[in-house]
Amino acid sequence: MSPTILLVLWFLISWVGYKQLANWLRWRALRNWGIQNGCQDITKSENTTISSIKKYFLVFNGDLNKRDFFEEFVRAPFEKIGGYTYRSYGLFDESHILTADPANIQAVLSGKFQDYELGPKRKRKYEGLLGDGIFTSEGEQWRHFRGQLKPFFSKDLVGELDAASKHLDILLRALPMEDPQGWVHQVDIMPMLLNFTMDSSTEFLFGLSLNSQSTTYGSNGTMEKVNEYEKFAQAMDEALEYAGRRFKLELPSWLLPSPKEYKEACKTVQEFTQSSVQMALQQADRKVSNGDRGEKNTILLHELATSTRDPVELGQQVLHLLAAGRETTAAAIAYSVMLLGRHPAEYARLRDIVLAHFGPEDAPTQDVASIAALRACKPLQDVVYEALRLYPAIAVSSRVAKKDTVLPTGGGSDGRQPFAVRRGEEVKYAAYVMHRRHDIWGADADEFRPRRWETRKLGSDIIPFSIGPRTCIGNQFALNQATFVLAKLALRYDRIEHAEADQPITSRVTAILMPTDGVRIRFHRANSGKA
Repeated sequence: MSPTILLVLWFLISWVGYKQLANWLRWRALRNWGIQNGCQDITKSENTTISSIKKYFLVFNGDLNKRDFFEEFVRAPFEKIGGYTYRSYGLFDESHILTADPANIQAVLSGKFQDYELGPKRKRKYEGLLGDGIFTSEGEQWRHFRGQLKPFFSKDLVGELDAASKHLDILLRALPMEDPQGWVHQVDIMPMLLNFTMDSSTEFLFGLSLNSQSTTYGSNGTMEKVNEYEKFAQAMDEALEYAGRRFKLELPSWLLPSPKEYKEACKTVQEFTQSSVQMALQQADRKVSNGDRGEKNTILLHELATSTRDPVELGQQVLHLLAAGRETTAAAIAYSVMLLGRHPAEYARLRDIVLAHFGPEDAPTQDVASIAALRACKPLQDVVYEALRLYPAIAVSSRVAKKDTVLPTGGGSDGRQPFAVRRGEEVKYAAYVMHRRHDIWGADADEFRPRRWETRKLGSDIIPFSIGPRTCIGNQFALNQATFVLAKLALRYDRIEHAEADQPITSRVTAILMPTDGVRIRFHRANSGKA
């Protein structure tokens, strides 16, 4: 063997030995520090290298979405160890914490918020698409972005449903024609809901709608504009789909470089956004010159343009909100409709309540697009929260410890004692698992039962919009849209049926939780005279 090869081998062995020794010393120091702070050892799982390789194989083979990912790869390990917090190790002894305990999640997201950060994963996932904004930033930069947006989301303007009403009417017109018995037969509403949230969100954010529903189901507007909007919508979908693949694999960008198609999609998104930003800046200038600076803006981009002239910052802010809100709202509505379609008694009960509250569709006693009226009809919110409990948009998320710190429960033989978290260690919290814990939600935790919310309040055991300082800034906007859609459907259709009600619900793994194969629904028009 040549001296060069021997030297390389000696260097590698020395380096591995050094890393292992340094790691061992670091763990010993953490354990001693933990003892001083009243901590006990946490349950450890088996090495996750094999399961990670299995997951990568399923992703590359295209089979991951054929499996019940969250039951097999997320929930099952908790059940295997018999607890709701454990530490897991990878190939090179890197560790992370997994928890589905409300006390730990509350500490990470709120009580000890300053001890944690997002870490590099989220920014890396959207690299090239979003840039810096409220969704990926940290520290003072994040506080600046949130402070910039909060006044607008605190306004009553967030409650206005004019755009949502217009685009929901387009969606309803795009449904297939009813048969003589009043049935709309088996239509996949998932792409239609994604079009709906894209159209209403872009109108709210940019001041112009992409009209993707009209484009898909019958062209609307000049061909030049249709093409421009369609390209943006398609590019946004392609870019987010690729970001979802990055999320599945959790690989560094140098191991998963951005393909040419992704880069082109990002370029299309950025060009469209900057064009919209320039129009917003011009409108802001016209308002100042006309002396109507105090007039309220109902378009977020126009409002932001009154406080900053930086076109990059403006564009990144609205893109962050579009990426964070469009699919999550569509998924919340889709799961709500799907679950109601599988539980006819629950739908009949909700419809009776909605009719009593708003009056029939052809003779309303209250405006269904009134936010005050929607909020007063609590069973609508109960349905959405129950759907989000079972299928939270962000099923698993994480934070990274900025320093050695303590979480309140998971240590000791009983799993109820504090334990130490190592600086740089990732803490993954599984809303999907916590929302289905039988010891929290009862024996029917896996069942759809909206009436449980008649006596239950929101707390750290239900986090569809997160909790703490980084609570979703658009949560009320999403809830308004979801309850509005459900109310309109309940007024128009006396029966809805999920076409695959005899099959288990499966969800595909992207950046958010989405139904695997769409949502095929049958609708029966009320007052059609036939069943």
